[in-house]
Amino acid sequence: MYDDQADPRVAIKRYKVRFNQDVELYAPCAYDAALAMIKAIHDANSLDRAKIVASLAKVNVTGVTGRITFDPQGDLIKPPYTLFQVEQGQWKSLRTVGGSGA
Repeated sequence: MYDDQADPRVAIKRYKVRFNQDVELYAPCAYDAALAMIKAIHDANSLDRAKIVASLAKVNVTGVTGRITFDPQGDLIKPPYTLFQVEQGQWKSLRTVGGSGA
């Protein structure tokens, strides 16, 4: 069941402990997408697609990448953007701009 009080960043810490490696580049975005869908399904109290889509438009949760809310067009409000650079064959995060933080 969806838990509004759960801190999703805990999943990243548990992943690193369990698999002894950092989370892959896009995993936090995938995690947040799943979190938003689970919240929408929970709030819709239904598996009916139309009800879930309507509920998704109202989602407002804090994910690993920051606050997840949508504008009337379905786009994220204040999405974060992270700038990366490749160093010695590895992606290195330089900085994240935008977003509301987590």
